[in-house]
Amino acid sequence: MTVSDFLKDSARAYPEKVALICGSRRFTYRQVDQWSSHLAHFLAGRGVQRGDRVAVQLENSVEAAVSVFAILKAGAVFLPIHPSTKEEKLAYILNDCGAIGFITDSTRMSRSTTTSARVAKLQFVILADADPVFTATDLPDSPAAPVQNRCIDIDLATLVYTSGTTGKPKGVMLTHRSVISAVTSTSEYLENTPQDVVLCALPLSFNYGLDQLLMTFKTAGTLVLERSFTYLHTIMESLLRENVTGLPLVPAMVAILLQRDLSRWKLPALRYISNA
Repeated sequence: MTVSDFLKDSARAYPEKVALICGSRRFTYRQVDQWSSHLAHFLAGRGVQRGDRVAVQLENSVEAAVSVFAILKAGAVFLPIHPSTKEEKLAYILNDCGAIGFITDSTRMSRSTTTSARVAKLQFVILADADPVFTATDLPDSPAAPVQNRCIDIDLATLVYTSGTTGKPKGVMLTHRSVISAVTSTSEYLENTPQDVVLCALPLSFNYGLDQLLMTFKTAGTLVLERSFTYLHTIMESLLRENVTGLPLVPAMVAILLQRDLSRWKLPALRYISNA
C-alpha cells in the first residue's frame, strides 16, 4: 500500500461524495482522483520518475491537494513548501533535495524571478493558475490509466523541511509506510468516518495541516480548506454552514478563540477539537 491509495480507495468506494470544499468550489472523490491522475501523466510526460522530488508552493487550495496526490501517483516525492517562503530559503530547499519539478503560481513565481536559474536540477515549473492542466474549465470525464511507478511502501513519500530558525532547514524523510502508520493511528484515535467533515485552516505545507488532508482522504471524509485563521467570522460561518465535525488547531489559534465571545455560535455538529 502507498499513500496515493488513500484517494484511490475512497474514490472507488464513494465516487460522488464531496471530498474537498474550498470557498464556493466543491469536488467529489471521483473528480479529485481523475484530475490527479491526469496531472500524474502530465508529470510523467515531463520526465518525472520514481523517487524524483517535486515541490509544491501553493496556498491551501484544491490545486495544492490535487498536486500532492498527482506527485505520489507519478511515483515521486512531494515537498510541501510554505507559501510565504522567501526566494533565498526556497532556492536552498530545492537545491538541497535535488528537486526536478516545482508547482507554484504566477504571483509567487514573479517574486522568485531567479529561483529557476539558481536550482541546479530543476527541469520544469508548472503554474497552477496558468497551465492548462490546472486551468481547464472542464475536468476530465474519464479516468486516466494508472501511471506505472512501481513504488513500494518503504519508498519516500514526502520530505517536510524544518523552519530553519536555528540553522539551515533540514528535510525530514517520511516513507509511505511511516505516513500510513501515523495517519492510521490518528484517524483511529479520533474515530474518523466518512461522515466526518474536517475544517483545516492550517497550511498544507505544515505537517499537522498535511495530516488533515491525508487523514480525511483515508477515511473518505470531507475536507474544508481555509487559507488562514485570520478572519474568525469566516471560519465560524464555515463551521456552521458545512456542519463541520472536526477542527484541528494549534495554540495560537486557541488563543484567538479565547479572546472572543463565541456564545452566539451554536455548533451542534462539532464532534472534536484536536491540538498539536
